[in-house]
Amino acid sequence: MRISDLLMNKTYLNGIANNKSRMDLLSKQIASQSSILKPSDSPIGTARVLRLEDKLSNTDLYMKNIQKSFGFVNETIRGMESIETEITNILVKLTEANNPINSENRANYADQLEHALNSILTSANMSYDGKYVFGGTSFSAQPFVLSSDKSAVLQNVNDISGKSLVKIGNSVNLKTNISGAELFGTILTQQGSFNSGDAVGSITGTNQTVYDAYGNQFNLNLEYEKVSDKEYKLNYFIVDSDSNPVKSDSLNLSFDEYSGNLIEINGSSATEISINSSSHKLNIILDLNAIGISSTSTSISVSANQERDIFNTIIKIRDDLKNGLNVNDNDINDIKIFHQRLLNRMSEAGYTYNTLDNTNSLLDNQRIEIESMISAEKDVDIAKAIIEMQNYDYLLQVSYKMSAMILPKSLLDFL
Repeated sequence: MRISDLLMNKTYLNGIANNKSRMDLLSKQIASQSSILKPSDSPIGTARVLRLEDKLSNTDLYMKNIQKSFGFVNETIRGMESIETEITNILVKLTEANNPINSENRANYADQLEHALNSILTSANMSYDGKYVFGGTSFSAQPFVLSSDKSAVLQNVNDISGKSLVKIGNSVNLKTNISGAELFGTILTQQGSFNSGDAVGSITGTNQTVYDAYGNQFNLNLEYEKVSDKEYKLNYFIVDSDSNPVKSDSLNLSFDEYSGNLIEINGSSATEISINSSSHKLNIILDLNAIGISSTSTSISVSANQERDIFNTIIKIRDDLKNGLNVNDNDINDIKIFHQRLLNRMSEAGYTYNTLDNTNSLLDNQRIEIESMISAEKDVDIAKAIIEMQNYDYLLQVSYKMSAMILPKSLLDFL
């Protein structure tokens, strides 16, 4: 086969161009420390890297959410620890105050209770990063205020039952707050199930005694009217001790046709409703999570977690002591009930903190693993790339010398 000068020229020039192109690619890979400079370099690898980087971005977001939540949960625990200390001291003081030996010092014990009340109120209004710790999702004003005559502690905003949720996983939202309603509020829990065989229009009723911020008694009547196989209408009305109407409303309840569980209230997925009357200082949460529809009905009943809130129970005891009276056993029991609820909420907050901490550790390990996978997919072995680049440079220099010896020759040089 005859090798022409033109073929030799093209061969050498193509070799030089390929060497220079490969050196340029290696130089860019070394500078960027990535073997994938554009999607076409590795379509499959690019797709895998994009998926991993998206997962890494989400992991970083979840970790940021957790870091922001640590402080809030810590402040919540600190607030409850402060309240628990005061409640424990109050129970000790009440035991002392009921001792006949200390009957002449009841006014002094009343003053100590007032100081404890102020301390508890301060903790109840704690804030962190512009958010009231026990304010639910309402941050417009502090949750609780002492009335001007110091006769009652009033809820200062309409709703303190909101849940603060933080996304810590792909489909995981963690509740990070203890709402004021959970800790201090009156929660009425409705329990039982309606009979699926009841006729449309049938009515089931319950009632419960409730109290306002001043300890005045009211009656809450609840009537459930069956509208269809999976819908009920809840009519409630509150009357005072003289049967005068205070507040009333109607709510549409929807139940799942298969499980019979409550799924919507007035088209919303919430299963708790807030019943407020600012003019009568009434703030109640009605929890309907435990009612449903079943082929075998159970009695519909309602129970309250407390009659009077802890603030106004302390105020009543304070006033009784100022008037020289013994502390009522029912009042002491109310404080003990609150103390137990407080301990339960502290345990819940501790569990939340541990969940955040454990999840953060898992995400940190996951982040390291994802970075390792991305590195394995796209990182360049710098030492290997430098040696390879030096080899191509050597070949390029040899090509230059060979071309200098061959390319200038003409046909006359071979005659």
